[in-house]
Amino acid sequence: MFSFSLAPIQPLTARTCARRWCRMGWCLLLLLSAAPVFAGGDKAPLHPRDARILLRTLQYVRNLQGVDTIHLGIVFNPEDSASEEEALALQHLLDSEPAARSMAIELIPINALATNETAKVLFITRHLSAYYEQIAQIAFERSLLTLSMDRECANSEGCVVSFETRAGIEIFINQKNMKRNRIDFDAAFMYTAKRL
Repeated sequence: MFSFSLAPIQPLTARTCARRWCRMGWCLLLLLSAAPVFAGGDKAPLHPRDARILLRTLQYVRNLQGVDTIHLGIVFNPEDSASEEEALALQHLLDSEPAARSMAIELIPINALATNETAKVLFITRHLSAYYEQIAQIAFERSLLTLSMDRECANSEGCVVSFETRAGIEIFINQKNMKRNRIDFDAAFMYTAKRL
């Protein structure tokens, strides 16, 4: 988070203009270096803050509170390189987060999801919209929490929670999916999220 204070207004001279442009240049450079680099299209690469938001979200799930080891499955399409890259990137980011040390994290190809019986939380990578119906059915049968960084996943039946971090942090909850999968969140989390 960046903070700044306003300085007293000074008359504009060649010297003050040059000084202000210099300051603006440094601010712009700092902002650009702090922001993740966006890939082509609307799919940005994962950032460490995305992993932290995922971990923070799990802390508000009442179904998971008191569980010693949370089994997280990262679902991806092995035939889609972007989906597979996102899965590997998230696994790498979570491995470097101290809060994830008590978690069991596994990569689950979409064609193996039906036979996986260990994961209690599913992170759905982007590029899996064609499988949302299948994912929703499995999540319903096993009362699984499903999350994604693709808002369309929560807009459809695919996910309970989606979050976006491109312009601030936005969290979306599909209440129908939440009730269907029997997921219970703390009131504080429900208050901050946008309900779909």
